Amino acid sequence: MEQVRRKTIRLPGSEYEAGWYFVTICTVNRENLLANVKCVVGADDSVRPCSALREYKAFPTSVGVLVQECLERLTNRDDGVFVDKYVIMPNHIHAVICLDGGTGGQSRPPLQRVVQRFKSITTRKCWALGYKTLWQRSFYDHVIRNEAEYCRVWQYIDDNPAKWAEDEYYVK
Repeated sequence: MEQVRRKTIRLPGSEYEAGWYFVTICTVNRENLLANVKCVVGADDSVRPCSALREYKAFPTSVGVLVQECLERLTNRDDGVFVDKYVIMPNHIHAVICLDGGTGGQSRPPLQRVVQRFKSITTRKCWALGYKTLWQRSFYDHVIRNEAEYCRVWQYIDDNPAKWAEDEYYVK
């Protein structure tokens, strides 16, 4: 039987070691496990009927809180890993991850190992909540090549909860 060759989506010539990356990781079967997106009004984040002024925020579930803790612990100056920005949505997360080429020496993990470590740790922590599998098999990444892309990704992450109903990952 002939082996299936998958088309590579990786940037040619990049080792995915040093640089800035926009990463999206989805839950298995795109189940809404991580957060609830709600309309909020006011500084106290109270949920109220929305008027013309609409602001949406993602409120993490118990699984989402564990994921958030693990995401924040990914930052490790010794390894040269820095999570710059993230949002936890109902069935996926978006994050900007920086891998510093000047830190961590030979032991600095490339992007795939960083994401693999994150997915493994969060899945193990969620076993106690009854989840055997938390994440889908792969993840999406995009190399952020300049400041304009960085600003666009930053804004996309900020706006993601407000555009949840139009999101490609949206599942009722």
